[in-house]
Amino acid sequence: MNSQSDGELLRDYAERRSEAAFAELVRRHIDLVYSAALRMCRSPSIAEDVTQSVFMALAQSPGRLIARPALSGWLHRTTQNLAANAVRAEVRRRAREQQAAAMTEPSPSADPAWEQLAPHLDDAIRELNDQDRDAVLLRYFQRKSAREIAATLGLNEEVAQKRVERAVVRLKGLLETRGVTISSTLILAALATHSVQAAPAGLAAAACSAALAHATATTGLTVTFFKFMAMTKLKATLVSAIALAAITTPLAFQYHAQARLRGENDSLRQQLNQQVKLAAENERLSTLIEQSARTNSQLLPGAELNELLRLRGEVSRLRSESRELARLKNAETQNPVARLRQELAQMPERDIPELRSLKEDKWAQDAARGKLDTEEGVRETLGNLRRAAKIRFAFALGQALNKYIKTANGQLPNDVSDLKPFFDPPADDAALQRYRMLHAGKLSDLAPEEPVIAEKAAVDDQFDTLFKIGANSYIMEGVGRWSHLGFTNKW
Repeated sequence: MNSQSDGELLRDYAERRSEAAFAELVRRHIDLVYSAALRMCRSPSIAEDVTQSVFMALAQSPGRLIARPALSGWLHRTTQNLAANAVRAEVRRRAREQQAAAMTEPSPSADPAWEQLAPHLDDAIRELNDQDRDAVLLRYFQRKSAREIAATLGLNEEVAQKRVERAVVRLKGLLETRGVTISSTLILAALATHSVQAAPAGLAAAACSAALAHATATTGLTVTFFKFMAMTKLKATLVSAIALAAITTPLAFQYHAQARLRGENDSLRQQLNQQVKLAAENERLSTLIEQSARTNSQLLPGAELNELLRLRGEVSRLRSESRELARLKNAETQNPVARLRQELAQMPERDIPELRSLKEDKWAQDAARGKLDTEEGVRETLGNLRRAAKIRFAFALGQALNKYIKTANGQLPNDVSDLKPFFDPPADDAALQRYRMLHAGKLSDLAPEEPVIAEKAAVDDQFDTLFKIGANSYIMEGVGRWSHLGFTNKW
């Protein structure tokens, strides 16, 4: 399979749904996509989300890309579109903390040429024509030799080499228009050293699984209410990831499992507090008993002495139980996910029912990256998790809204709870109660991009993001424009 071209792998996946073919495409291009996303987002966690969304978009429309001689250009352009909107959303959110500049300042680097080049590189590559863009990406971002480039693009080796050289000259000119005045030698050296970073371990498998699951779950629907349109302008930020969780996540199971864990944590905490109090009291009693036994053992009747000995045994047992509970408690707090859940239990006002839709691995990733040693770090981590959960719920809510409108001949529901029968899997009543209708009447009476449903209130003014959902799009508070999704029905 390694010998097949990208086009052959895409055809294999498009015609036979070969998961092995799609996995090979992800393996080939994961570093290119992740590196580009990381340069633009400046955040590993957002770059990972963007990377998964890019491959979900690829899984949605393999057929129209088969004829391309190289897939690199389309992947780079799609990554840039998705990353741009993600960065805008993050910058707006951080502006409330007076930290917007942190999203635009480049990370410290030991290479001045790369520091000057990196902020403008992807925009310049985008302005190249398709042939030059493919040549640069294949040579310097995928480390292909002239012979391999020639084979990919259907050229002879000499022509391929000249195309690469011509593309570099044009790239240098585009960079100069942006104030990047460094030599071609330094540009090539910086590209060779810094252009590609290895994607995190497990990201390729996660992106492949998410894309394939999403593509499989959405196949066979009579009408596709939410799908990717042309990605020249960021039409859907992370919306692919929504589909996977909204359709395949067993919400009820996770809700009960997490409720059980919270109950166990609360019970353990209560037991530990009780045992600490008992241990202190028993320590005092034990001291009195020992003093009494030493001074009065010859004076006490046998029954009373036996009672004292029994009490001493009970004290010893309670001490042992207290030590074991303390050990279990310590082991639990060393687990980042458990610690984060404990912190959330201490601030129930920050909890939302949409969080039940997130898988355990998403909790583990964010908990491992979060700064859980401070309250602000905990709140920021919980804010990131809430945002991911609400994106998934927004997609499910949008699907249910469209199903209702179709059934009601274009009429909008009177209340969000009216949409409950149209959720698959079923929606949590508590989650639905967090949203309200903005309009009533006919959908046709509204502007095409008018929001219909809105989240009622944020649970953390500093680290929360409010959502609004329309008939064919959704928006996060702080995003400058709507993220449009395909909608083909006319009412």
